[in-house]
Parts: sequence; structure tokens; C-alpha cells
Amino acid sequence: MRKGSRHFAKRLSQIFMSSVLTMACCCSLRSAFAEKAPAPIPARPGFDFSVWETVPIQENGLEKSLFTVARDTVREMTGNANYGGRGPMENFFSMAFEAEKWFDEPILAVRQKDLKALFDKKSRISVAEFESKRADWMKFVDKDATNQEAKTEVNHLFEKAKLMETPVRHMNIIPTVDFRGDKTEWRSVEELASQTKNPSAHESRLIAAWEGVYKAFAENDSAAFNSASKECVAALGDLGVPMFKPEWKFKLDRWDAKVGLFRIAGWVYLISALFFLCSYLSGGKKASTMVAVAAGSTLALGVVLHVSALVIRGILAGRTPVANLFESATFIIGMMTVLSVIISTYYRSRVVGLAGATLGAFFMGIANNIPLQYGRKILPLVDALQSYWLHIHVTAMLTSYAFFALAFFVALCYVLRRIMLSRRGAFEANNDGTLQYLDGLNFRIITIGFPILTAGVILGAVWASEAWGRPWGFDPKETAAAMTWMIYALYLHFRLFMGWRGPKGVWLSVLGFGAVVFTYLGVSFFLPGLHSYVEKDGVNFFTFLKQLLPR
Repeated sequence: MRKGSRHFAKRLSQIFMSSVLTMACCCSLRSAFAEKAPAPIPARPGFDFSVWETVPIQENGLEKSLFTVARDTVREMTGNANYGGRGPMENFFSMAFEAEKWFDEPILAVRQKDLKALFDKKSRISVAEFESKRADWMKFVDKDATNQEAKTEVNHLFEKAKLMETPVRHMNIIPTVDFRGDKTEWRSVEELASQTKNPSAHESRLIAAWEGVYKAFAENDSAAFNSASKECVAALGDLGVPMFKPEWKFKLDRWDAKVGLFRIAGWVYLISALFFLCSYLSGGKKASTMVAVAAGSTLALGVVLHVSALVIRGILAGRTPVANLFESATFIIGMMTVLSVIISTYYRSRVVGLAGATLGAFFMGIANNIPLQYGRKILPLVDALQSYWLHIHVTAMLTSYAFFALAFFVALCYVLRRIMLSRRGAFEANNDGTLQYLDGLNFRIITIGFPILTAGVILGAVWASEAWGRPWGFDPKETAAAMTWMIYALYLHFRLFMGWRGPKGVWLSVLGFGAVVFTYLGVSFFLPGLHSYVEKDGVNFFTFLKQLLPR
């Protein structure tokens, strides 16, 4: 490796290593902070909750495994599924059967500074404290109606407090069908007992077993609880009510919730990024080649894990996983890493492999900490997205964004190297072979991504015409997408017909990726319209960033 290239690689490694490791540390701190939350509710050794983990339950109209619902509910309430060092199933049953003990637990996180002042500057409060200050925070919200951030946080706290006031004991685990055999709202055992005047033998068995579970939990009798749990699950199976999902899907749901392939893929990407950087810094050619092979192999492993996670998400959701912020983000990252493997192999380019691994590690660190309300929990599609166009238009747009993300990384490498060479003189900066290679690679990636973006924009117009009766309506997302398309079209025009090679073209491509980020994320926060990956209840970009930080 030439001396200049090695010097560039060292500087590049310092920059990207600090960025990736900072993100990894933030993710670790988030988990560490969450686990230190106080929890005087005692653990229950000897209680076997595993028999309940794959029991089907209906939540928001979707059928999931009880373990997944337990994990999401506890995480939504406390910020940590393993709150107090207990597993999500144990916490979930505790919330269900002894909700009164949770009212004094400091499980509600308060971030907004004006709200903290109402609660004696505490960062975590209990449901009881929140309710005791109801008059104060209602008066505060009414008085300062312009403080949308505080209003949004109050709404979230209120929803959590309401969830605790309506104990999760009312678990909808009994499938119901109408006279046509179609599925309807599932019922809880309490509803079955109260609404059925003359229960059948199977229903009576289930009601008695459920009461046994509740009594054993209240008396802290592990043997009786384990026995009653098995009887209750067996009674559920004997009801004879048809399921609308095969049993293996509930087992897959439980397995996915426990393993967390997305999080594992993020760490594998980080390891791959380290290998790629080491391959640049290796002195000998043989050592460099061996490390490069290890880097490519770990990147490929990360891709396999990531794609598997996307496939499982699609199976569980029953659709292409691109319908919300979390799904679209993980789809872009997954497509970007897949493309990095293909392009780096075809062009024998380690810089593209480094791009995929580094960006994959960095952005998966962010995606894995996206709050539940932004799509980490699988929810039913809104009416506007229940169309086959979702699988076509959105997939095309997100795939083009993946290409442009890789091109941006290459452009960034170009800019950093040119800055370093400029200190040695203009001649060396203008005649460097590595710069010419990076410039050409940036152009080739954009050349592939631009037709996909064009197809996505056209398909979006067709969908808009079909859904809203017009192909174009100057919606913020539509306008931003058009501006993004225009910038990349200008880049290709100037590059092909006006000879814009080097810094001019590279900076224009950087501007294009800035437009991509604004189109994808910025519009949703700053100019919400018909297209939005975030909720429209007043949350702003800075509130969203705060929610990614450790609690």
C-alpha cells in the first residue's frame, strides 16, 4: 500500500472508529441506565412462565405470542423489558395480577424540563405521583398551549398511566368467531366468565384454571402456579376455537422477540467495520488480504442476519416491512449492506465494504433504540397503506436511498482525502489516482440508484392518482422527492455533458444525499403531510433525538 493511501486510511479509521464506537457506547449506556431502575417488587423464583410464552394473544387487532406482547408492554411502561432484573413475562404477570404494587414504582420517564419542574425535577416518577399532580399538569398544558413538546410528553405519560389503571390482566387470549366463521375481537377469561351465562364444560375448565393461576400468583405459590398454568394453557387448546395463524408463527414470534436478530446484526456490522479498517492498516500484503477476507465474511454474516430479521418481520406482519419509521429504516440499512456486499465484490472495492459495515453499524445502533411508538412494535396498517402499491412504490424509493447512502460515504471519503492532499499542494490533489477512483465509484453507484428513484417517483404518482384522484398535489414529501430527483438528475447531466468530475460533482452528490435525508426523515418532523413515518401529535425532531438517549 502506498504511503499516501496508508496515511489516508489511518486518518479515516480515526474518524469513523470514533463515530461508530461513540454510537455503540450510547447504546450500551442506554441499556445500562435502564437496568439500574429501582424495583422493590420482589422476584418470584420457581415460577415457570415459559408455558405461556407461545400462547396466542390479540393486541390491536393482530395475533401475537404472549411473550412478544409482554416484552413490548413492559418496555413501553418502564423503558426496559427486564425491569428490576426480572424477565418480561414475570413483569407482565406482576402488572396483571398485582397492579396496585406498580402504582408507586418510578416507571414513568420525564424528559421535558418544564414538566420536570412540576415533579420536583425528577427524571422518573410513579403513576401515583403523576395522578397526584393531575390538576397541575392539566393547568400547565392549558396555560402553555404553544409548548407542543410538553403536551406530547403529557399525552404519552397519560396513556401509560391509563394502561396501568386498566390492568393488563384483561388479556385477550380467547379467539372468537362470528356466525360466518370470520375472526372478531378476542376476549379475556374475565369477559368469558362475566358474559357467558351457561358456560360449556371446556369454558368452565378454563375459567377455573385461570382463577387458579391468579390465586397461586397472589399467594406466591410457585408449584400451584406452574400446575394451574399448564392446566389453563391445555384448556385454551381444548376450546376448539379455530386459530387464524398456524402455531409455528407464534413460536417464530416468540423466538424473534427473544433473540433480537436486528441487534445482533448491528454488532456484527461493527466487527466487520473494525476488520475493514484493520485491513487498511495492515503492513504486509498477506496480512491485509487475510483481514480483508475476515471483514468481507463478517459483513456477509451481518447481511444474512439482517435479511433474515426482515423476512421474519414480514412474515409476522403479513406484509413488506416498510410501513413505519423502524421498518423503513431497517429496510434501507439492510438493502444498503446487501448492495455493499455485491458492489464491493464486483468492483473489488474495500471502501464500499467499509461503507456498508460502518453505516450499517452506526444506523442499526440508532434503529435498535427507536421508541416503540415509531414502529418497533408491529401494528396494523392504516387504511391509506393497505394497498399493493406499498410493496412496489415504497420499496423502490427506499432501495434508491440505500444506493445514495453508499454513494454519500464514498463522496465523504473523497472529500476527506482531498482535504489531506490539498495541504501538500494543488498538483498532488488534482492528480491523485485514489481520488479519481472514488469519484468514478461515486458516479457508478448514483447511476444505478437514479433509475430506481425515477421509477419510485413515477409509481408514487400512479398510487396517488389511484388513492387520491390526482398524481401530484404538492404534498411536502412529494415536493421534497421531486427536488431530490432534480439534484441527482443535475449531477448526472453535469457529469456526463459538462465534464463535472472531481469536487464539483462530488459536492453536488453530497447535496443530493442531504435532500434524501430531508425527504425521508426531515419532512415527517418539520413539514408533516399525507406521507409521514412519525406520529402527527406534535413530536418534533429534537424530542425524537432525546428519546434515543439513555433514560
